[in-house]
Amino acid sequence: MSETDFPQNMSLMDKFREHIRITPPRNRFKNISRIITFIQAFSQVYMALQYLIPYVFEAYDPWTIYYLKVFACYLFIMAAANWLCVMLYDTSVIKTKDQPFPNFTKTGTFPNYLQSDQYIQKRCNDAIEIEVEESGNRGDQNGNCLQEKDELSWKYCNLCDMQTPPRSHHCKICKVCILKRDHHCYLTGCCIGFKNQRYFIVMAFYVWVANFLSYFLTYVYLRDKFWPTASLTDATWPVAFYKTIVGDMFFHHTVLLVHLYVLTLFTPLGFVYFASQFTLISQGITPHELQKKIPIRNTLSIDKNFQSVFGDFWLINFLFPGQLLFRQRDDGFSWDGIKLMNMDKKSKTGIKLRTV
Repeated sequence: MSETDFPQNMSLMDKFREHIRITPPRNRFKNISRIITFIQAFSQVYMALQYLIPYVFEAYDPWTIYYLKVFACYLFIMAAANWLCVMLYDTSVIKTKDQPFPNFTKTGTFPNYLQSDQYIQKRCNDAIEIEVEESGNRGDQNGNCLQEKDELSWKYCNLCDMQTPPRSHHCKICKVCILKRDHHCYLTGCCIGFKNQRYFIVMAFYVWVANFLSYFLTYVYLRDKFWPTASLTDATWPVAFYKTIVGDMFFHHTVLLVHLYVLTLFTPLGFVYFASQFTLISQGITPHELQKKIPIRNTLSIDKNFQSVFGDFWLINFLFPGQLLFRQRDDGFSWDGIKLMNMDKKSKTGIKLRTV
């Protein structure tokens, strides 16, 4: 049963229960993680505007407090906008019946003469070493591909039943192949790949900055307003929740305690994610390639590597989402300037296998 098949006389609560029942556990966990992330972010900016900024900066003039609140809203809007872009941009490999030759063109269009036997024969004669990967019955999905010896190879995904581009990998959680898969993000409930990595990095930056400032403001507020009259056990969640219910503790004190624990964990974590992403992008590699020790040889400059992810003038992405103005240079299928230092290795059966 889908959501459109609900009887018209069913109440809203019954529809909600039925929706929970028919939703797969994996999607249910994804939605719950997104809801928790939104509640945490919204309550964090509300506490900053309502309690933290007015108290910590009470000695300053009203205009200073006003601009600090505007800055807090800017941090929240930028983090939320990029968080939504990470979820909304689909970075999966689309299953088609086309016959792509990814090394022939950057535009994604393949004229008829490129698919002719004469052109393929000429290509094979001109190349130093060309390998045509035959996949039998598998070749009708996303085509058969040509690769030079040191180029990244297309590969066949048994789960998706199709040929997949270089640097794409199958996600067991999303159950699809992801273009230039980076990792699976549980805060957004989706994979980070070629089309949404730029938004994830900017989101990680603003989350780290917002968490760092919120941690400082929350600590100062609780130090002055909560700790002088509280015991050590009041800082534990069960005791704090109980005292809030019976009216012995302010509700916003309990919320700020929760924020303090969460920020203690996610502030350094956000910095680690942002710094690691920046480092890997500058080197032009992915976490999968680093973990599997795939011998990638990147001949591009650091600036070109950043343009591949963010587009031209990539620093502007950290001021506002720049996808509408500056699109990415690459297409996620062909990777000029990125080669394999050692492409083939032999298996126990003597058959050559691709390392990617």
